[in-house]
Amino acid sequence: MDQTKSSVKTIIYIIVAIIVIVAVYFALTQKIQSPTPTNETSDSLQVQPGSDTTAAIQSDLNSIDTGSLDAEMKNIDDQLNSL
Repeated sequence: MDQTKSSVKTIIYIIVAIIVIVAVYFALTQKIQSPTPTNETSDSLQVQPGSDTTAAIQSDLNSIDTGSLDAEMKNIDDQLNSL
């Protein structure tokens, strides 16, 4: 009876070890296989000439509408003070 329990435990340990080894193998192979960029994606990632100059960046930053930050901060301060 004890020998049967021992052999069952050994078989279970072997099966678990095989499952772990297979899982680690698949995890490592999936991590290594990264997608290679195609022409479509690499073309869309190219920087357009003139769009990375300091003047162009400053112009883009100035064109962003942030709203009235002072009014929003005052509103937050009023809400915090009312607590």
